[in-house]
Amino acid sequence: MNDGLIPNRYAKALFKVAVEKGEQAEIYTQMKQLVASFDEMPALKAAVNNPFIAGILTVVGYSINDTIVIFDRIRENIKYMRKGSTEEIIDRSITQTLGRSLMTSATTLIVMV
Repeated sequence: MNDGLIPNRYAKALFKVAVEKGEQAEIYTQMKQLVASFDEMPALKAAVNNPFIAGILTVVGYSINDTIVIFDRIRENIKYMRKGSTEEIIDRSITQTLGRSLMTSATTLIVMV
């Protein structure tokens, strides 16, 4: 089996979901930050292989997914918290999704270790 097949499919699926949700700019920003981190750390250039790329794509995917979930929660909370300020709505939305994000990250960390 080709080692690059899984990361390639994952990247295509991730981009497809982002396009459906209208988050292409978020992917562009994430990838730009990723490339900048490689430029700043020359030691990473030698360590890049397919499992490393799959791991990076997983982290970027979680980040984009969390962003989409938080914006979706803000949209839902705007309906229910009509009298709340924008700051309160954003704070509550992030608080509601924080536990889920932490559990997802912890589960992934346990599996990887």
